[in-house]
Amino acid sequence: MMSVQAIRLKKKNFTLVEARNKVNAMGYTSTYRGKSPYTETDNEWRFRQVAPAKFDPESFRTKRLKGGINLILGKLKKSK
Repeated sequence: MMSVQAIRLKKKNFTLVEARNKVNAMGYTSTYRGKSPYTETDNEWRFRQVAPAKFDPESFRTKRLKGGINLILGKLKKSK
């Protein structure tokens, strides 16, 4: 089963406040473990949901949604 690792929103479509509100409205969190709630690139806002180390590194995929939103999906590693 694929899980959401992060949500990326295009800056040309969203201000930071709009991006946070959209992430929350989608049922995800705009904060992550008390750390900076987002990372910023030249073109995107990124909101981490789960640490990448918890995923099989070969499983990551991007699901493009309408309106400049991308979900980063992956398979969680099996617990030992």
